[in-house]
Amino acid sequence: MGLVTLLEDGDPLFKYYSSKGYTSGGDTPGMKSIPYPEGQKPLITFDINNNGKSDVKFPDFLSNLGDIGGDFGGDNSEDFLIRGGIQSPLRAGIDVSRLERYLLDTKKPSGLLFTAKQNLLSRIAVKTEASRGAAYLFGATNEGVYTPLSTLAQAGVGFLGTHLNKQGLDPTGLLGFLSIKKYEDVIKQQTINNSSIELTDEEGNLTTDNRLLALTSLISRGEKKRRFNGQNGYTLNIRNSIIEYGGGPNSVLGVGKTKITFADNRINIENFKNDSITKNPYSTYSSLDLLNQPLNLNFKIQEDFRKTILLGNPKAAPIVLSTSPNYVNQNIEQRLGLGNPGARGNRLNYTQGKKDLQGRKLVAGENSDKLTLQPIYKSEETQIDDGSDLCVFRIAIIDPESPKDKFFLHFRAFINKFGDGYKASWKGQKYMGRAEELYKYGGFNRDISIDFTVVAQSKEELIPMHQKLNFLASTLAPTYTKSGYMAGNLSQMTVGGYLYEQPGFIESLSFDIPQEIPWEIGIDTEGEIDNTVKQLPHLINVSLKFQPIHKFRPAINSIDLDDFGIISYGQERYIALENGEGNNYGRTTQDIQVEQQAAVQESLEEQAAQEIVVSTALGLTPLGY
Repeated sequence: MGLVTLLEDGDPLFKYYSSKGYTSGGDTPGMKSIPYPEGQKPLITFDINNNGKSDVKFPDFLSNLGDIGGDFGGDNSEDFLIRGGIQSPLRAGIDVSRLERYLLDTKKPSGLLFTAKQNLLSRIAVKTEASRGAAYLFGATNEGVYTPLSTLAQAGVGFLGTHLNKQGLDPTGLLGFLSIKKYEDVIKQQTINNSSIELTDEEGNLTTDNRLLALTSLISRGEKKRRFNGQNGYTLNIRNSIIEYGGGPNSVLGVGKTKITFADNRINIENFKNDSITKNPYSTYSSLDLLNQPLNLNFKIQEDFRKTILLGNPKAAPIVLSTSPNYVNQNIEQRLGLGNPGARGNRLNYTQGKKDLQGRKLVAGENSDKLTLQPIYKSEETQIDDGSDLCVFRIAIIDPESPKDKFFLHFRAFINKFGDGYKASWKGQKYMGRAEELYKYGGFNRDISIDFTVVAQSKEELIPMHQKLNFLASTLAPTYTKSGYMAGNLSQMTVGGYLYEQPGFIESLSFDIPQEIPWEIGIDTEGEIDNTVKQLPHLINVSLKFQPIHKFRPAINSIDLDDFGIISYGQERYIALENGEGNNYGRTTQDIQVEQQAAVQESLEEQAAQEIVVSTALGLTPLGY
């Protein structure tokens, strides 16, 4: 047993310690000490017999701190003002001495190896546009050079709450050319100075300081540079790489380069195109496709990329992509008139509204929602196309004195909740000799509830939105006719194809403004009142209950059937299945089957024609031709 052996009397590795000092006998009980093996003495030692003083030589004014007693020094030093109290400078000095003996010891390699490892880790880190200058050994280290000075300095001032830079020749950051740089500061300065690669229009005007666009411009021109955006050590357009630099994550212990390749080179698209789709079922832009793209100077959606993929690999495209409206002129913003309030533009003068990059004031619909901008209008029929929203949502208020005329209110269909409740009344009746109740049908009722949100995404939308809400709220009050009678206001509700011009009346209406929603403050750039708006919420949640009045006698749907299926549907259409182009109750089962078969046949014919076109374009002859 090792411990028993160590505690045997006369063991030369042990000495007994008592109030009389060290003794060599085993008769006096007390503490024992084990000497350190040769050459493994701690970097800093403390003499427990000399008030805990270390073997570090300090100036007298520092050394005496260890002798100061009381609540602020000595063994009872408290954390007064700074961590460690009055003894903090002494303890920081001991730490500096300890680290100096470790990091700068030429007899033992561990400290020197630590320094080398830190610089190697910096070398294999990601290179950024801040990785330049003396602090980075002029690009040799990607996160900055490491010297023991940084660690020693931090140990000396850490008790003051000071935090120095670990990397760089100057850890204090006071000498800019010797200190590491913050990435955000470098990019900000580049933006201010327009130091990015100049991307100009035909007149030579600078159009962007966006680094990605600048890089695209360089790639499209096929320029092979060893510098990008003011940074040395980069190489552009080398073989299959967009950009290369020394070291980085793809290097081996800092030896070699990190290469950012084109997407098609990462997935080996050439084999993909010429072989089978089983190798990689996904397609993407090739480097040639990217180089041939026109510069997007207006920041709008570019050409539909599916065309390129279809031509490059007609077999794979249907697996990955489905047909959809054209991305350029049939995207959701243009097709539905949503606008794009977040698009790039000039927002310097809020009172004047948003402008484009050329300073032209944007017209309604470019940055605003056309439906929200749509004012109240009076007409016999809606003047807004049903394709103006993903789900058509409008309320028409019938004029009591001219029922053919209606006031139309159009809202963007931000529908939170839609409820359609049906209720049948049955009256129970007890009969002599029967334990259970028998029931007699008593009537029918239906009510509809809608919760939706209205939101102003631009300044122009705010007032029209609240004007329509005000008119909607007023419809629960009566209309006083020319004859002096009080009349209630009937309305027509349209929600997609579920309700279409459904007559009825609004039974209740409420507006809810969430706490987190901002309000317009109604001031201009000078701090004066802006009379074009008012202090109003940008978003309101609306809840209403709608009582429908059916255009048919409420009854079970009168369907005509024969041996082959449905001949016709009745007029009891609680769910409308209708829009301005007709309804879906006019078709029978046979009509639907015929239409489905025709659609399948048409799809097959289109696919066959497409294969012929693509095969011909690739120089192939289709089988059977």
